[in-house]
Amino acid sequence: MNDNYCVCCGEIIPEGRMVCLQCEHEVEKNNLEVNVVSKNFYISDLHFGHWNIIRYDNRPFKSIEEMDNVLIENWNKVVSNKDMVYILGDISWHDENKTVEIFKQLNGIKVLIRGNHDNIKG
Repeated sequence: MNDNYCVCCGEIIPEGRMVCLQCEHEVEKNNLEVNVVSKNFYISDLHFGHWNIIRYDNRPFKSIEEMDNVLIENWNKVVSNKDMVYILGDISWHDENKTVEIFKQLNGIKVLIRGNHDNIKG
């Protein structure tokens, strides 16, 4: 059985409930504010924008741009917008704006746990 999750905070919303218990986000019946989560994924150390990781991890790319594009493409082939993805740190070496731009291109309901290479504020 799939549970309903609040899009705002990811908290499980019990069947028949119209308000998220965690953030008190109101959810209207038949509104897209509630997502049915299909799968859970866990990943870490994507290192978008990190040139040295290509060499260090022997990744098969000739440039940062190629690596970033392939990572996004492969991610979106596997992860749907109904999937929950826990990113366990070190998502990017890019600046905050570029990292957010990439983050928005990735399918799924994403939960980022910051790693030592993640410099996003807030």
